[in-house]
Amino acid sequence: MTAGPFERHHTATAYVVAQGRTLLLWHHKLRMWLPPGGHLEPNEDPVQGATREAFEESGLEVEVIAPA
Repeated sequence: MTAGPFERHHTATAYVVAQGRTLLLWHHKLRMWLPPGGHLEPNEDPVQGATREAFEESGLEVEVIAPA
């Protein structure tokens, strides 16, 4: 079975949490509040993409914390 005639896009999302708050940004096109995120660049892994998107969209340098 084939995947079909569509192009795949990989994305990453950063849930930025500090002092009991979660950062959400207004997405003008979708007209809703969302965490920072977007499409991965070529050869970029999800952690790199999430931290880059968080910085591009909020100006914050974030650290990814692995789950326990």
